[in-house]
Amino acid sequence: MKKTGSFFFHLVLEYIIRTVVVLAIFLLLTILAIYMAVKAINLPHVGIEKHENILFQKQFNKINIEEIAGRDGSLEILDENLQVVYPKDSNSVYTVADIESISHLNYFNAITTIEEFYDDNNQKKILIVNDSQTSKSDKWFLLLDKSLTVIDSGGKYTNFKQSYTQEQLDNLGESKVYKYTFNTKDNKEYTMIINMGSAIDIMGNSDLKHLTLFPIIFIVSYLICVVLFMVLLSRKVKRPLVELNNAMLSYSKGELKTPINYKGPNEIVNIGNTFNDMVLKLRDSELKNKQLAKEKQRILVDISHDLKTPITSIKGYTKALADGKVKESEYQKYFNIINDKTQNLTNLINLFHDYSKMDHPDFKMDLKPNDLSIVLRNILATNYQHIVECGFILKVNIPEQQSKSKVDVFQFNRSIENILNNALEYNPSGTTIMVQLAWHRNSYQITIADNGVGIAEDIADHIFEPFVVGDDSRGAKHGSGLGLAISKKIIEAHNGTIDLVVNNKNKYKTQFVINMPRFKK
Repeated sequence: MKKTGSFFFHLVLEYIIRTVVVLAIFLLLTILAIYMAVKAINLPHVGIEKHENILFQKQFNKINIEEIAGRDGSLEILDENLQVVYPKDSNSVYTVADIESISHLNYFNAITTIEEFYDDNNQKKILIVNDSQTSKSDKWFLLLDKSLTVIDSGGKYTNFKQSYTQEQLDNLGESKVYKYTFNTKDNKEYTMIINMGSAIDIMGNSDLKHLTLFPIIFIVSYLICVVLFMVLLSRKVKRPLVELNNAMLSYSKGELKTPINYKGPNEIVNIGNTFNDMVLKLRDSELKNKQLAKEKQRILVDISHDLKTPITSIKGYTKALADGKVKESEYQKYFNIINDKTQNLTNLINLFHDYSKMDHPDFKMDLKPNDLSIVLRNILATNYQHIVECGFILKVNIPEQQSKSKVDVFQFNRSIENILNNALEYNPSGTTIMVQLAWHRNSYQITIADNGVGIAEDIADHIFEPFVVGDDSRGAKHGSGLGLAISKKIIEAHNGTIDLVVNNKNKYKTQFVINMPRFKK
C-alpha cells in the first residue's frame, strides 16, 4: 500500500488549492471588469490619439464621436477665429473668455475644486484649485471676490481674465467639458470642445451593466469550486474506505485470497495494513488448526496401533493357556510374558495420559527457584547404575558454581530422563553419553550428547513430534515415540527451548541442546 500523506495534509492541501483557484477566478473577473469598464467608458485621450491624422487632414466627418466623448457625449471644432466649423449645424458661440474657462484635456487627470469662504472682514471669497494627479507643475489656483473678480492667481496659468461670469465659473468647476487644441495641415490652430456624458449616463452604458453580473458569476464559480473539491476529497477518502469494506465482506464470505492494495491517506493505509496483517494471521491460524486436526488424526491412528499390538499378544498367550495348549511346566513363562506385556501396555497408557495432560488448560508447573547444577547431578546419580549396566560410558561437565533457575524438579527430571533413555534405546553398548552445563548471559545451556549411530536427517526434522521413532517400521520400533515430545513440552513450559543438533562429522553426532532462563530476584 502506498501512503500519500496524512488526512490532515490532504485537508490542508485541498484548502490551499481551492483558495488559489478562487483567488485566480476573482483576479480574472476583476481584470475583465476593468477591461470592460475602460472599453465602455472610452476615455477621450485614447480616442483622440486614434484621430490625430483625421484632425490634421481636417476630415472632421470621419470623426467617431463615441470614441472621443463617449456614447452620450458631443464635441465641436472651432477654427482659429473661434467659429464652429464642425458640426455645420451648430449654433454655439464662444468667446476667448469662454475658451479660457474650459479645462484643457491635458488636465483630464486633474481635480478642480471650488470652495467659498469668508475672510477676516467677513467678505465672501471663492477659491478655485486645479490639483493635477500627474505633475506638481501643472497645478494652479484662482482667488475671486463675491463679484467673481480675480484678486489673486498662481500656478501654470497666470493669464486668466480678471473677472468671470457664473457660467464661466461653472465651466471651471465642471469636469465634463474639456478643450483640446491641434494644428491642421494648413498650419492653423483649431480647438475641439469635448462635452463628456455625465457620470450617470456613462454608468448607464449597456456594456457596464454586465459588470453587475460579476458578483453572481463569482459566487457561482466559488460554489462550483467547493462542490468540485468536495467530490475530489470524497474520492480520496471514500474510495479506500469502500475498498476496505469490500475486502472485509469478501473475507467474511471466504472469497478474499490476496491482501488488499491501494493508496490513500496515511491513517486509512494504516488501517488497511492492520487488516492485511489480521487476514494473514487468521490464515496462518486456519492452516495451523488444519495441521493440528491432521496431527490429532494421526495420533489416534498411532495410539490404536500401539495399544492393539500388546493387547493382541496378551490375547494370544491367554487363549493358548485357556485351550490347554501350554505345558504346565511353561505356565510361569507365559504368565511372566503376559505380565510384561501388561506392564508395557500400562506404561504406554500412562505416556498417552501424560502427553495429553500437558495440553490441558489446568495443567500447571510447580516452578520454584532451584540450582540446576544440583538438579542435574541428582538425575545422573539416580540413573548412573542403569547407564553403566547397559554398557554405556557417562561423561559429566557440571560446574560447582550455583546456577539458579525456576524449575519443577519432578517434570524436569522426566524430560532429562526421556533424553537419556532415548540414547540408551537406539545406540549400541560402548557409546559415550556426555552431559554438560554452561553459562550464557541470560540463560543456562544444557547439552546431552552421544557418539552413537546418530539420527537420520529425515527423522531429525520431526524428532519432537509424537510417535516419531528411529525406525520407520512401526512393528520394529524401540519405543513409543512420545518421550522426546513430552520432553519438549516440559522444557517449553519452563520458558526454555530444546533443539536437536546433528553433525555426523563431529565426535558427538547427536546433541540435544536445552536453554533454561536464569532466575532473577
